[in-house]
Order: sequence, then structure tokens, then C-alpha cells
Amino acid sequence: MAGKITTVLVKKEAEAYCAQGLHQEAANLFSDLLASAKQMDPAIQASINAQLQNIRQAMDARNTRPQRAMRPEEIRRIRDGWGDKATATDTLVCAQAFYQLGAFDEALRELQKLLWSRNAKRIHLTAAADCLVHLYLPEQLPAAAEELVQPMRADRKTIWAALVVMAKHMQANHHKEHALALYLHLALVPELAKALQPRIEALSGYPAQAKPAESMPPTAPPAQAPPPAAPIAQRGFSLKRLGELFKKRPA
Repeated sequence: MAGKITTVLVKKEAEAYCAQGLHQEAANLFSDLLASAKQMDPAIQASINAQLQNIRQAMDARNTRPQRAMRPEEIRRIRDGWGDKATATDTLVCAQAFYQLGAFDEALRELQKLLWSRNAKRIHLTAAADCLVHLYLPEQLPAAAEELVQPMRADRKTIWAALVVMAKHMQANHHKEHALALYLHLALVPELAKALQPRIEALSGYPAQAKPAESMPPTAPPAQAPPPAAPIAQRGFSLKRLGELFKKRPA
């Protein structure tokens, strides 16, 4: 059963996010707790579901308010309000302020600072995913997401992990078309194709079919071609293993 200490810690962290206006991040914590717990006390589960419902209602009410374009001086006032000593949390709160005002591109610029730092966290990725679904159509999203995370680190597994975190977040928040587009993009990586197949099938409603690998036009073999080298087995990566690269930590 989910430990009481874990539940209390997650609850306090989620409430702290709510106090800062980070409702989406709070909802993510509660959703992840419910999804990761194989067994949970029914009373605790009911309490978490009630809190999660209240958070989502607050988010829905906020999202239904008409948004207006921000003037340059308003953007500058929000961004400059933190001064030169802004912490990562300050930058995240600034991004959330832009997001709540519907300035998704400005929010993404703030999150980009965090993602390109040495201490990029899961919460920064999920917040960026929220912006991307507002800024791009599903068919445009994979390229935009990859461009955003490419400068993070040179390690390709970290890039894959970042995109998987984003796709799972979009799926959990009912942006199914965006999530499917990103999963299909990631499935082109041979090491990820098998692990992503169940998610692609669940979102598309059709069995995932492996796409043939792109190949160069055939050419005539040399007169005395050497024997082909033995194929190198490609090691797959589980989504859980990739997810460990971005453990959930406070911002």
C-alpha cells in the first residue's frame, strides 16, 4: 500500500504548488500518486480524488476566462519584477504567471531558461508541454518539442526521456492528438518502438505497425564484396528506465 509518509509529503508539495498558482503541477503530483500506488486506503484515495477534482475545477474556471493580448510593458514588468537574483522557483512562477494570462510563448521562454540549465526537472518539462499544446498543432508539435529539449544535454537518452515525459503528460491531461504525434515521432527510434507500442495503440485505436526503415536507393554490389558483418543487437529502453532520468523533485 502507498506509504502514509509518501502521501503526506506529496500532499504538502501539491498544496505548496497550489499556493503559488501552479495548479497543473499540483494535479500532476496527485495523479502520479494515484497511478503509482497499486493499493491505497480507500479513504485516502477518496480524499486525493476530491482534492484533484477541486484543482481541476479551478483550472477549468481559469481557462474559460477570456484571454487578452499582453502589452510589451506588461511583459517586461512581470519578467523584470524578479531582478537579477531570481531563483529557479521564481522563474517557474513567472512562467506560470504568463501561462495564466494566455501568453504561452512568453511562458515557454521562461521555461526554456530552466530546461537549458544544469538542473532541469520534470516539473519544467510538464509546464513546457502545457505551453506547447497551446502553441502548436499536433503535426507541428514533435519538431517544436525536440528543438526545445535538444540543447539540454548531449546524452541522447536524456533527450528521449524529456520527450517521453512530455508525451505522457499530454496524454494524462487529455491532449491525445498531441501525445500520439509525439509518441509516433519517438517510435521512430528503434530502441523505443516496442515500449511505446501499447501507448500508440491505446491512443490511436489501431495496432501499431512498425514502419519500414528508410534506406538508400539500391546500388550495384562491388565485384568482391566482403561478407556482411554480424548485426548488432539494439538494446531497448523501458519508459520507466527513461523516466528515472527526471525524478520528481521540488523546483
